[in-house]
Amino acid sequence: MDYDLNMGQWNSIFAIPKAVVDRHLKMVGSTQLKVLLWILRHSDENFSVGNISKSLFIHPADVKDALQYWVESEILVGGNLEIGNKEKNDFEEKKEEKKYEKFEKKSKEVRVLTETDGEYIANRINGCEDISLIIKEAEIILGDKFSRGIIPVLISFYDDYGLPADVIVMILQYAVRAGKNNVRYIKAVGVSWAEEGIDTIEKAEKKIKSLDNMNVIKEKFEKVIDSENYKFSSSDLKTIDKWFNNWNYSEDMVREAYDRCLRIKGKFILKYMDGTLKNWKNEGIYNAEQLKIGNQRVRNNNCSDSGKSTSYASYNIEDYRNYCKSILLGDKKLGEK
Repeated sequence: MDYDLNMGQWNSIFAIPKAVVDRHLKMVGSTQLKVLLWILRHSDENFSVGNISKSLFIHPADVKDALQYWVESEILVGGNLEIGNKEKNDFEEKKEEKKYEKFEKKSKEVRVLTETDGEYIANRINGCEDISLIIKEAEIILGDKFSRGIIPVLISFYDDYGLPADVIVMILQYAVRAGKNNVRYIKAVGVSWAEEGIDTIEKAEKKIKSLDNMNVIKEKFEKVIDSENYKFSSSDLKTIDKWFNNWNYSEDMVREAYDRCLRIKGKFILKYMDGTLKNWKNEGIYNAEQLKIGNQRVRNNNCSDSGKSTSYASYNIEDYRNYCKSILLGDKKLGEK
């Protein structure tokens, strides 16, 4: 697709120093560039940090940082940015800072953003470099699964749940790798991570490794019970993980415990299986051969117990019948003919 200049827009233009493009364009962030363009556009007017903050929806402190960068780069001169009425400028800056303090306080409360919050969403994307980056990364990562519905969710992760941009990007990458790149799943993962305090790349990597391990365990056990329909809780998965990774039982031994559970209980009961495997562990039984020996030992003990002599009273059945008759007739004694 070819592009051309719309000459109608060139009736009103302003100049930009070549150094901005040649030396700084690759290094500066969107906030620094926006602030400079705004100043160049309003170079013939009185302005203040508060004016710039209000116009660009950028925090006054970030405006000052951007201005300082351009002063140090010798694109702007001096550090007295309170051009015009100083009293009025101070008022404007404090007003904008209060607005942001109010906004930040509100951001700590969890909101449910929707696509209808268009103005707020647009301001956050345009005014926050991190959020703008998150949305761009989401488009790339999700591809044709990207939708407008994910945008408020991602902004909420950043504003309301305090998740850093790089962690949010990792959530998106994990969701795609897990084959669950829908808004509902991404939201559930983000909220869960925030509640667990996963707010660094290191913590996120550790969490993903743990989740990957649990998925392997889940698939292993689904093979054992020959079903993918069972809904495992996190507690269930920890128990199953213990069988495979802590107690080092093979799939065959776990299957044997599962079959035994079905024979005795008639259905799958995780707690019963856990008790069976725990008993085997305590008896040093870890494979089929050891289990066979253990079962034989139990049978031998049972046979030995059944062969022990016991003292039981014995009765003559005929004498007992005669006794019963004597009771009924009232004139016979036990043993009489």
